[in-house]
Amino acid sequence: MNRDGDTVGDCGHTIPEDAPLGMCPICLLGSHEDDSEEEVSPENSVGNFRIEGKLGEGGFAEVFQAEQLSPVRRRVALKMLRPEVATTQVLARFEAERQALALMVHPNIAAIFDAGESDSGRRWVSMEYVEGKPITEYATKHDLSWTDKLRLLLPVCRAVQHAHLKGVIHRDLKPSNILVAQVDGKAVPKVIDFGIARAIDASLTDSTLYTEVYQLVGTPSYMSPEQASFDAAAIDGRSDIYSLGVILYEMLCGTTPFASDPQVSVPVMEILRRVREDEIPKPSSHERSLKGDVEAVILKATEKDPRQRYDSAGALADEIERLLTNRPVEATVPTPFYHLGKFVRRHTVPVVAAAIALAALVIGGTVAAVQFYRAISLSEELRAKEVEARDAFRNSDFRLAAELYERRRIGDSIAHLCRALRTDPDHHASASYLLAVLTHSKFAKPNEAARNYAEGIDQIRLPVLFGSGDFGVAVGETPEDGREVLVRFGSGEAAMESFEAGFKNQIRFLTAVDLEGRFAISDGKNLQLRDFADPSAPSLTLLENTEVAALTAFPESGLVFAGSSKGELCVWEAASGNLLESIEAATSFISDLSVGREGHLLGFGTVSGGVGFWNRDLDLLRFKDEQHRGPVSKVLISKSGLVLASGDSDGMARIFRLPGLVEMTGELPHGGAIRSMAQSARYRTLAVGDSEGFTRIWDIQTGKLAAPSTGFQKSVDVLLSVASDDEFISVGGSGSVRRINAETGYGEVLPGSGTTSAVALSGNRRSMVSFSDRRKVFRTIALDHTSAFPFSGNGAAALKEPGEAGETAVQKVNDYQLIVKSNELVASLPRVSSKIVDYAVDTENHRIAMLTENSRVRIWSAISSEPLTPFLPVSEKTVKIRFTTEESLLELSNDKGGQQYFLIPPPNPVLPEWFLTFAEIFGGKEFSRDGDILALAEASLETARESIPSEAPAGVAIDHATWLLTEGRERTLIPGGRRTVAEHVDSLLELGTPAAISEVFLFDPGNPMAKERLKERGANLSPDAGIQP
Repeated sequence: MNRDGDTVGDCGHTIPEDAPLGMCPICLLGSHEDDSEEEVSPENSVGNFRIEGKLGEGGFAEVFQAEQLSPVRRRVALKMLRPEVATTQVLARFEAERQALALMVHPNIAAIFDAGESDSGRRWVSMEYVEGKPITEYATKHDLSWTDKLRLLLPVCRAVQHAHLKGVIHRDLKPSNILVAQVDGKAVPKVIDFGIARAIDASLTDSTLYTEVYQLVGTPSYMSPEQASFDAAAIDGRSDIYSLGVILYEMLCGTTPFASDPQVSVPVMEILRRVREDEIPKPSSHERSLKGDVEAVILKATEKDPRQRYDSAGALADEIERLLTNRPVEATVPTPFYHLGKFVRRHTVPVVAAAIALAALVIGGTVAAVQFYRAISLSEELRAKEVEARDAFRNSDFRLAAELYERRRIGDSIAHLCRALRTDPDHHASASYLLAVLTHSKFAKPNEAARNYAEGIDQIRLPVLFGSGDFGVAVGETPEDGREVLVRFGSGEAAMESFEAGFKNQIRFLTAVDLEGRFAISDGKNLQLRDFADPSAPSLTLLENTEVAALTAFPESGLVFAGSSKGELCVWEAASGNLLESIEAATSFISDLSVGREGHLLGFGTVSGGVGFWNRDLDLLRFKDEQHRGPVSKVLISKSGLVLASGDSDGMARIFRLPGLVEMTGELPHGGAIRSMAQSARYRTLAVGDSEGFTRIWDIQTGKLAAPSTGFQKSVDVLLSVASDDEFISVGGSGSVRRINAETGYGEVLPGSGTTSAVALSGNRRSMVSFSDRRKVFRTIALDHTSAFPFSGNGAAALKEPGEAGETAVQKVNDYQLIVKSNELVASLPRVSSKIVDYAVDTENHRIAMLTENSRVRIWSAISSEPLTPFLPVSEKTVKIRFTTEESLLELSNDKGGQQYFLIPPPNPVLPEWFLTFAEIFGGKEFSRDGDILALAEASLETARESIPSEAPAGVAIDHATWLLTEGRERTLIPGGRRTVAEHVDSLLELGTPAAISEVFLFDPGNPMAKERLKERGANLSPDAGIQP
């Protein structure tokens, strides 16, 4: 494989930095042409499938029509990897992508049924067989009108939006990948070929380019400009929107934008140049009737700059619906005459009648009277159209904000909600939704402005934090002579100072050994203990002239652990420097260590592929060699000591149950060497980062992907687990830092992302420090700022009495939908995807609360049927919900009759402009004048505090702003309340019941008194204690 910047001898072209597999795109196209001519004989049968014929083939896979024989008989499309490309890396990617695609369930996406391996060792995946025509061919054959063509493409846009919300980008949308089948006499489009390996039947002038072994970048005629530029980092969901725009162009114009004479062969690179550089011919140049709104929509979807396209496939679908209902579209600049024209087209008959009546008036009345009437009528009409346009723009932002929140793009969601409220300040649904997002989200916020490096310091690495994260040490470098130094950092005037390191060799390990400022440091030959007070002076020397292969510590117990190149494990007491124990654990180099059960259990891996653990309490050592094909690069043992995870340099991760060291899940494949691991705070999921830049989140019990993969441009070097939720901090080699949600796989980019060179997590995992060598600054970031929790209250808020009959009546249509009757109006709430367990009605404020089977609560407006909150998670044991007399609290009841109170927005909130600015600072995003979402240069808690007017009146806005800015224990339980978290935690500790102690951990995960209470009861601290040995 060639390195970046190399040239290829065959064609002489330079290989781009992000070239697929390090291959030349030109040569890869040539190899594809060769592959397409090669005949590969399939097996007559594969498992439970009988091969009936070949549907298509490409450079890396073949697609066959097959009949599934059991457990049900059905026709499927069977996709099989070519045996000659089935490297470990390819197989790992194939499996991981298959699991990600299995997360998608949509009526307009071809379903994936199963996957496996044939007797000859070929990997396969079976999918829904769609017997239909490409969407353009279907539209032409049935001579569809332009409106019918739009209706046909509409569900395709919704399907693509569903895929994007699941974290999957198609990247090869074209008519042959959108097949239209007849189902019960109705045309049903299905999107096929989502990302494993694509069936190809094209010539070289319209071939398919590859980014990864089984993932295609796209077909040139339908590729976005960023795909045509081989810019992998720029490709996101908006690339699919461009392709949808090209497909719509072809459906309506009969040709693609850059189509050439079929008799003339145009080189692929020329097609790509046109896509990148040439302006798209206006659709009206092919079909004059398309001039106007339809043309504007197509041109917006196919903008060269992704930022100028629709934000999502859902937004494009909304735009198509506006076209079909003659409403104003976002792609057209609105004018009074534009809105008047729209009104006329929607209400042709009344307008014609009015025109005839007006003509009669003109004939029978005076000119002055007629002009006056016309002026008044037009003024009222234009005002009505202005309101309609305002509502359309507001609703577009509101819907997109809800979609972005589900994808955990919290900052973007807040920016859209603020813009919706600036468009319509009286839209209570947007205001309520904004308050719910702010109070139920965790924000990573800098406590203060970034601090500068000390003069003459560069290349910060191996940072560690002490205590709650207020101070720490790291390794640095002096630019003049490249000399290594130790760096002490913290707050105050001397934010960073440097000290002599005192090692001859490069420092390899640095780890905190207690919470007060002591740390262990090693250059691989010597191991010393030092102190924050004077980092240059060794307080104790643990090893001298002895090779240290791996080093870790458990600060809470003051223990230091090291592994040697000969397989020996040693443990020291940090306070005295005494060697407590040592053991010959393996016969080869110890490659990594991990500590569990408060220092009593040590997991380790070796370069020979072995994994093992050492139980110091039982003097039990268990080791299994060659569990991995390559050297073990990472191990992680759970705090309870019941689970051990390991990963190797070949890209394979495994999970073992202890103490038997029995594999629990089978192989967890990755496309590159395993670089990092972290277990979620709730111990349900394992995040694994690899050298290819992917973070994959696995369910520990089942070994299946728990969420779609998240990718960086470069390797994932660090993974950290946040204290109070199923979230991770992911740090890429490119300097990007994200907070990833374990359920959705999505996450927000953290402050300073893009230039981060090193990070460290505090002992309580509630804050981190990040360093930027490029900007020469570092900052402390609070990781779980805000977020409301349910709390017990022993009847602190009374239940609301039901309203009078007929005020607001709610009825279940089925398990997934409610019908609402309010003030003589009847409406249905949108259908939900999870069964409705319970619902409650607030007749006074026209609100409905809904509890679904997946333990989520949502508040709805009984008048507008709009959601007032996102779906918010509650306890899995919740079975009943009720509104209370405290307008901001919902009562949750569990299956045993216990109650908790859950924070919801107050009814009908109105938020002033200053609060919208405050919210944008909290989210870290705002809209530019050009309509782009930009990251705020400074979005610290201090900046947010300064945005509040000194004389802000009392009310919902100031109550919520104050609550959001107040730190953990000092915050009140609800905005505007009196009882603080500290007072509530103290009362729970005094109560001392298991339920009370569990609630303490919700508010304060590291509470030492709560831990002591659990120890007294002999309870296990870790939720994975439920795993059976």
